[in-house]
Amino acid sequence: MSKILLIRCSINSKSKRGSISGHALDLFKKEYIEKYPQDTIIEKDLNKIDFLQVCINENNLDTWFDQNSKDLINELKSVDKLVVATSMVNFNFPSLLKNYIDKICLAGETFVYKYDNGKGGSEGLLKNLKVAFITSQGSPVEYYPFSAIPSNLEGTFRFLGSNVVKSVILDGSKTPTESTKTKEEFVDKFKSEISNLVNTLN
Repeated sequence: MSKILLIRCSINSKSKRGSISGHALDLFKKEYIEKYPQDTIIEKDLNKIDFLQVCINENNLDTWFDQNSKDLINELKSVDKLVVATSMVNFNFPSLLKNYIDKICLAGETFVYKYDNGKGGSEGLLKNLKVAFITSQGSPVEYYPFSAIPSNLEGTFRFLGSNVVKSVILDGSKTPTESTKTKEEFVDKFKSEISNLVNTLN
């Protein structure tokens, strides 16, 4: 029996089309429950967490990591699996997710710096986690290689010591052939990849 944390951070859920990454996460959750009914699922929507609406800045630097970081980190340490669903916003993931990552990347809690580690290298401390990402973007993935949202997120959690599996990238939703589709019709193309992700996280 495992515990899995599902995080959604799309800013598109109230748009006319709705959230593509959110719908993909819903499909993942449905299939995951069917396959692993004994597991415990915890859900978190970053849009609904007040303290993540404010980014780190020079006025709150001294207190930033004292406010809520430990709770988020303890939650990550209490689960076995993590799936984050996010959309692209101006070639990057939403600031909500960046704020979340800033909160959990706390030296001595989720990682040890190279220069603080007697072994001579940095060490990630979230070794309990198996992590996956579901990302969506309007453009085909090859259009803007500098954005590289999945590799950025994957690299961060590898640094934190987690076992990161291959991301599902739902790309091209705003291309002429795909833009008229509903989110359900568009995500349907990626159903096999979502199913594979469910199996990979076993």
